[in-house]
Amino acid sequence: MKPFILFLIAICISACSSVDNTDIQRILDVDDCKIISDNLSDYIEDVKIIKLEQSDSNFVYGISKILLAEDKLIIYSVGELFAFNYNGEFLFRIGRLGRGPGEYIALNDVCISSFGDELLCLNHQNEVLRFSIADGAYRGMIKTEHGVSSDAIFPMSGSTFAVFFANPPMNYQSQNFDHIKVFSKT
Repeated sequence: MKPFILFLIAICISACSSVDNTDIQRILDVDDCKIISDNLSDYIEDVKIIKLEQSDSNFVYGISKILLAEDKLIIYSVGELFAFNYNGEFLFRIGRLGRGPGEYIALNDVCISSFGDELLCLNHQNEVLRFSIADGAYRGMIKTEHGVSSDAIFPMSGSTFAVFFANPPMNYQSQNFDHIKVFSKT
């Protein structure tokens, strides 16, 4: 028993040794940073605070993304999508949690199509769910047929969109891997 206790003490003492991290740490001195512009009006034309209507059916918290459609705010909040008008009045939910058509377990990202008529929602199974921005109606699903977890979706010209895959599959050395793949809605 004594050799075991001595062994534990030796491990604890060796674990307490200091490590020099100066090579891997970099300290940024913010006092040396240069101000490019102290006038935000160079970049922002107008600021408007919109108080969102809240109820039990549209409780918004933990906002991940706000998308500006022609006449709506699309709010992505803790895995749920809500549409509000620019006065903050709740209009409708987009999709819902579940496993059926037009439902999702988790969303990785959302974007508005280049035509501005659809919300493209990238789910955890690399499927793109399409919803009407006008009324939130489900329009269909597109499989990306990619065996890697997707990270982001963004619109391209016309009816195309692209999906970003940050990490290649485990055997990426033996195959070509595209971090961005372009798909068509049609």
